[in-house]
Amino acid sequence: AHHVTLHLPLAGKMPDRDQNLAGPVLRQRKRAYDDTFVDWNRSIRQNLFAIREVLGHLDISSFELDFQELLVRPLSLMDACLTRAYDLKLAGQDAKPELDACRWSELYQLSLDCGASYTNELYKMTRVSFIPFAPRLTVVELSEARQRVNRDCTMSPKP
Repeated sequence: AHHVTLHLPLAGKMPDRDQNLAGPVLRQRKRAYDDTFVDWNRSIRQNLFAIREVLGHLDISSFELDFQELLVRPLSLMDACLTRAYDLKLAGQDAKPELDACRWSELYQLSLDCGASYTNELYKMTRVSFIPFAPRLTVVELSEARQRVNRDCTMSPKP
């Protein structure tokens, strides 16, 4: 959650609110964004293991696979879109059509909602236990949590 909340506000400032950024300011913001994105990518494996520990699983879980598909994938799409828009802006071209084409605003909101949903569900799953990998959730509880996360992490179809 920490990196998602750092990553997204930095990215959110770039396309919509600051269309007329000067080169040095734009470069500084892109550098800060890239640093945060790299830090977040470095911690993905650690985050997946933390999910596994919360669930009490020894092997990869469906919740981890969902995390990779429902949160990591949209953030990667956002990164690619933002990088293309940044390159266009540096070349003196209008970046807005690129941001619109990749549905930037929708991806941004989806990532915020999805990150919040994962954080909320993982918090609810956390139960004090002094036994590592002790089962903590019933199959029904995990299924219900996955349904809530899937609901919050699914982007509407293109209009």
